[in-house]
Amino acid sequence: MDRIRDAAEHFEQALEIEPNQREAKVGKGQVALMDGHVNEALSVLKEVAGDLELASIFNTCAVINM
Repeated sequence: MDRIRDAAEHFEQALEIEPNQREAKVGKGQVALMDGHVNEALSVLKEVAGDLELASIFNTCAVINM
């Protein structure tokens, strides 16, 4: 879990520097999802990802957490 929190901090720092950076928002959403914060993940990811990409991200996180 420490690595997830570290990653979350890094994505937050990236977004402080460049608030609209797509990759940082996707990373922030993925980290939130892997940490169990589904609503937060959806909120962040809906800003930058379409339905197919959302499905792919959620599927990948489900496989990783198995």
